This record gives sequence, C-alpha cells and structure tokens, in this order.
Amino acid sequence: MSRSLASSLLITFCLLAAACYPRLMPADPVAPDEQTFLGAAEQSSQDYSGEPQRQSLVLPFIPWGLDFEEEMLFEFANHPLYGMVEITRVGAADGRQAWFALVSELNGVQHVVVGNAEAAALARVFPAPVTEGGLQVVEVRTDSRVQYRATMNLPNGQHLDVLLSSRSQGSALPKRNGNAMNHSQDSVLVVLDLEEFNWASAEVRLDGRRTSVRKLALVLPFAWRLQQAVGGLASGSIWMDDSSGLAPTLRVAAGVPRPLEAQVGDQGVTLRDRGEILETDWGFDSAAQGRAFELRSVAVRHGQVPVFNMRLNPSLPDLRFPLSRTHESRFVAGSNGRAGLMTGTVRARSGESGPIVEVVPDIPFWACERPVRNTLDFVLSGLGEQASMGVELSAVVDPQLAAGGQGRGACGGP
Repeated sequence: MSRSLASSLLITFCLLAAACYPRLMPADPVAPDEQTFLGAAEQSSQDYSGEPQRQSLVLPFIPWGLDFEEEMLFEFANHPLYGMVEITRVGAADGRQAWFALVSELNGVQHVVVGNAEAAALARVFPAPVTEGGLQVVEVRTDSRVQYRATMNLPNGQHLDVLLSSRSQGSALPKRNGNAMNHSQDSVLVVLDLEEFNWASAEVRLDGRRTSVRKLALVLPFAWRLQQAVGGLASGSIWMDDSSGLAPTLRVAAGVPRPLEAQVGDQGVTLRDRGEILETDWGFDSAAQGRAFELRSVAVRHGQVPVFNMRLNPSLPDLRFPLSRTHESRFVAGSNGRAGLMTGTVRARSGESGPIVEVVPDIPFWACERPVRNTLDFVLSGLGEQASMGVELSAVVDPQLAAGGQGRGACGGP
C-alpha cells in the first residue's frame, strides 16, 4: 500500500470515527462566494446632516487572530477540571518563534500557559488569561516523525509531562472550516481554518503519575497534530483618544497607547493598526459627499498570514454621527485567505451614551452560539478648547443575542 493511500485511508477513518462526535467535524465554507452572498455594494442610508461628535473615526469591535504554525493537542480522559491541552508554536513580528499552551477547562474556559517573557507578550494577543507555568518544549524531528516533549505547571499547580509523537508530513483535510467547540465560548467569537492534520500519540503524566487520554470510537486517542489559523472578535475593552485627524490613538486594556495610521484615498480611508504582533486594516468608504466614512471591511494579519477578514454590506454607518435609525448589515468572514467561513448580521443602534454594535452570526452553528455586543461610551475629557471626545469600547459575548434573540440553544447544532 502506498504512503499516500495509507494517509488517505487514515484521514477517512479518523473522520468517520469523529462522526460519532459531530461537534468535532470540520465543515465546508458556508458562503465561499462572498460577492454573491453580499451582493452589490450599498451605503447605509444614514442621515449625516448633523455634526460629528468627534474628529477621529470610531472602531466598532475588537478583531484578533493568530497563525498557529504548529500545534499538538490531546484531551484528558478523566481530569476533574481540565479537558484539552494544546501546545502551539507561533511567530512574533520579527520572525522569532515562541511556544505557549492553551489549557481548557471542561466548561470551555481557556488559559494560556507560557515559559518566558517573550512568549507571554505573544500570548497576550490570544483573548484568555496568561499564566507563567514554566513551559518548556523540546522538538525532535526525523525524516518521517516529529516528537515533542513538553513540561509545564497547569494553572491549578499540577505538573504536566507529555510526550507527543506524529508523522512529520501532514495532510490537508477535505473540509477545513473548523469548530472551536466550547473553548472560550463566553469570551470570544472564533472562525478557524484547519490547514493541516495528523493523528498523534500521547503519553501524559500528572505530578509524575501516568494519566489516560480520551479515546474516540474506543480505539483512537484524542491526540492530533495540526496547523491552523484562528481569528474572530474578542471580548474586552479599548480606549480611543480623539485627535485632530481621522486616526485615533488606541489603548488596549492597560497597554501602551498606540496611534493608528490613516491612508486617505479617492474612495475612502484605510486605518492601519501596526501592533507589535498583529496588523489590522480597517476599510472605510466615503459617504455623504465625503462628510462621513462607513466601515466596509476589516482584516487582521499575523506576519504574512491573513488570519481574519470580515466584509459588510451595506457598509456600517459612521459612528461619529448620531444614528438616525437602527441599521443592519450582512457580513461574511474568513481566515487564512479562505472565504465564507461564517455569515451573519451586524446591527448598530443608539445606546444611552453612544452606539451599540451587535455582531450576530447565523451560520455555522458554533459561531451562531457566540454573538458579540459592543457598547461604545462617548466621554468628554478636558476643558474649553482643550476638550476632546474619547470613546471607550466594551465588548462581551452575549448568548441571548443568538439566533435573532432566541439564545444559543436555537442555533441548530447537534
């Protein structure tokens, strides 16, 4: 039997086994032709006759993404607190690489475990709390196999030793729209592209004692080696300082202020956020004879990898102006250059102190379960001629928004 045939049979067998667990099955894109799904570009038809409340443009939500260059994962069979452990290698902006681990509780709450300051800085891009756990990873490769020996302290203090082994040559799955399962379902909206897959073996010890790995279909260990890109919208908060131009200065949580760049063209404005690890481009179209700029797209890059992209139609109103009515846009999002992994609706309406922007996915069901409510508070700071309008953006995953307000139980998953 040829190696390629054996590989194909193994993937087929793994997928058939995973069919017993439908929430693990990868899926096809839900809208691979974005242009057909969105239709001809439209503006929002909002009234811009009044004056804007600030000079700098307003960002309506918090996008993020990461390229996982290498990932080995397994799931405990009977741990009372933790389910899955993912040991990942990711790249920094300067080309360096770092390892961190994603440790998921059984209820889906995720933690990031690191082993040094460089990895901690990189891991903070991931929307989960970061713990210094002394993570160390040793990688050994041959022509046909790759092996990882990792040690760390879990967030609860237990010491973990794990030996993961797999074929060095991965295989692309026929369906690549991945399911984030319940991981961090109350804190982040996720789409992911499962680029490469391999079955793996795992030997796991907790505090020196051998522990079991969960089995699929009674025979296959729940242990994989993957390559994937992940992106989406995060919960959290950012502060946007106003300035004399279109580009605000961002402060993410307690981070250092970071000025955005504005590139003005004939058709609109691109805002670029050159973060230490991620770059984000916000595409705004000119509207109302150039008085307003409406959001058409957002794209996040991790290095050279387009880890998240989102397009809207009609474009989202310029949130510097008071909303004259409730607005709805269709959206389509993807990851890793693959289109149409998620679709849904973005709603913008007036709130008590600023606009509220709700991102409500409809398909696939694992995205539908994670709608995000983004509340913007316009705050006047300073006095007299020095006064300026800042904006605080607070984003939370709100399951009650799912399925048109019916809640995540109506999202149609298995």
